[in-house]
Amino acid sequence: MFIARIFKTGEIITAQDVFDGKYDRHEDFVDVEEDFKVLYWKGAKNHGRPHFKLYLSLEDYKKLSDEQKSRFDILREQRHFQESLWHKEWENKFDSFAEIEKTIKNPNTNRRKRADAYYEKINTCIEFQHSFIDYDFEERNEFYKELGINTIWLYDLTHLHVNEMDDGSYQILEDNAKGFFRIAENPENLKNNKIFIQTRGGLIYQVPALYRKPIDNDLKSTIRYFYPTCIITESEFIERIKNNGINKQITRINGIVCQSIHSLWKPEYYQMVVNNVEEGYSILVCEDRNKKGKMEKDFKFPSVIIYRYVTWKNNHFEIRNKTRYRLKSDTANKNVWSLIYGYSKK
Repeated sequence: MFIARIFKTGEIITAQDVFDGKYDRHEDFVDVEEDFKVLYWKGAKNHGRPHFKLYLSLEDYKKLSDEQKSRFDILREQRHFQESLWHKEWENKFDSFAEIEKTIKNPNTNRRKRADAYYEKINTCIEFQHSFIDYDFEERNEFYKELGINTIWLYDLTHLHVNEMDDGSYQILEDNAKGFFRIAENPENLKNNKIFIQTRGGLIYQVPALYRKPIDNDLKSTIRYFYPTCIITESEFIERIKNNGINKQITRINGIVCQSIHSLWKPEYYQMVVNNVEEGYSILVCEDRNKKGKMEKDFKFPSVIIYRYVTWKNNHFEIRNKTRYRLKSDTANKNVWSLIYGYSKK
């Protein structure tokens, strides 16, 4: 924990402020959200940075009410354990444009929450969830919602694999070590919040709902599957938040996640095959050789994409003819396209 509140004045300070001599290290410091005592430490933990540590003797802990014990346990679990490298790296990635470890105060109740990152431009808190979370999830969402603040959750599931299935779904083996699957037991949590998971391999999936596979043995009961709203890289996740594109609506047709052609294109492609799910035809979109990483467009009509029709034959795509067609922007931007194949330069 790198910030604390001075008990007498209510002033929020950082451990670095104490380290720099701006405040006496023996002041009465408390947690930013509760009045539980914290102590200043200069030790080697938290990557060598000065920090605050939750302090309460066993004797004092036993004197707490059941509700106070519950709150203390939550704070000890989520606030005061040493931050993970994954968590710290994500904070560093947002540090250039968002406020890190931002304290949010409700003026009506004087309650406070500390957001991992707060991006004022889109009035959104981003929570990087590495440790287990359960009770505090709904409370935190309600706290931000009451203040009109949006919330985005990113869960660290980098210890888990995700497998794509033939029906377009993705399977993941349940593991409650991080608390994500316990949160997901209530469908409303996924329905009403923007929840992303980062899995082994680094890709990030937005999860709108989780389902269980039919249970015919103990193993299958732990398998969940989902149809991700989007699958993006770390850099795409950051850029979408930075440019307020994280709320972009994506259509689902017959269980298939559909996006615009522009959203499907990746800079490493030199061409890709996409299918119009509404009308059933496929086209080949090419890279503009003069603009590396961008789709080929007609120079006279820059809002129009150049493409060719393709058909599936003999286990590969065949171009119907050499004629190029222009695809109007309103069609290209409709969320009715699914990616069949992306041809990478590497």
